[in-house]
Amino acid sequence: MSGGVEDRDLGYEAVVGLLRSTPGVGVSVGVQQEEGRQRDPDSRATLAEYATFNEFGTATTPERPFLRGTADAKREEWGTLLVEAITEPL
Repeated sequence: MSGGVEDRDLGYEAVVGLLRSTPGVGVSVGVQQEEGRQRDPDSRATLAEYATFNEFGTATTPERPFLRGTADAKREEWGTLLVEAITEPL
C-alpha cells in the first residue's frame, strides 16, 4: 500500500492574489505580541509560553511543532517573498 499527500488549493492562491493586489493590506502569522502577553487565569502561563511548550515540548509533554516544519518547508519560498516585500518601492 502506498501513501502520499495530496495538495489541493482550496482558495489559498486566490487569497494570496487578492492580498498582493490590495495596497496596504497584509497578514500577520504566529503568536502576536499583545495576544501573546495574555495569561491563563489558572496556570498564569502566557499564550506565548503555551506556544513554546507546544512547539518544543516540556519535561512531561511531547513537542507538537506547528511552526518549525512549515518554516523549514517554505524557507526558500518565504525568503523570496520577503526579499520582494522589502525591496519593492512603496
